[in-house]
Amino acid sequence: MGRWRRSRRRGRPVPFAHTLSSHVPRHIGIIMDGNGRWARGRGRPASFGHRQGVRAIKRVLQACEDLGVHALSIYAFSTENWARPRAEVRALMRLFHETMQREIDEMHRRGVRIVVSGRRDELSARMRERIDEAMARTANNTNGV
Repeated sequence: MGRWRRSRRRGRPVPFAHTLSSHVPRHIGIIMDGNGRWARGRGRPASFGHRQGVRAIKRVLQACEDLGVHALSIYAFSTENWARPRAEVRALMRLFHETMQREIDEMHRRGVRIVVSGRRDELSARMRERIDEAMARTANNTNGV
């Protein structure tokens, strides 16, 4: 889906969201599941799949923004995930930390508010600090997704 589509009347680009009906949901929830299986099924390590999952979420975030979706909830790590191989859990935590660090400026610039919910007691102090920083920095943002 492109971000812009040509208007039939004047041939000018208009935001894609303006070409849709008014049946856009206010809130979409995504459960990130199967990225590791997807990668292993292609002969790649699970970490490759997890990184591809982050890329997919970025595309979804942009599409939601284009369509006018107000909120996007992403269920990314459950308590059951702690039972994964230690190396995979470390890779997931590193990916989450790197992604938060890399994307926070862009999310803030776009007016996106980041809220992380759920249990954080088993996360590292460094990870909790990164989450707290992202939430504090974007707390007053109101642009929806």
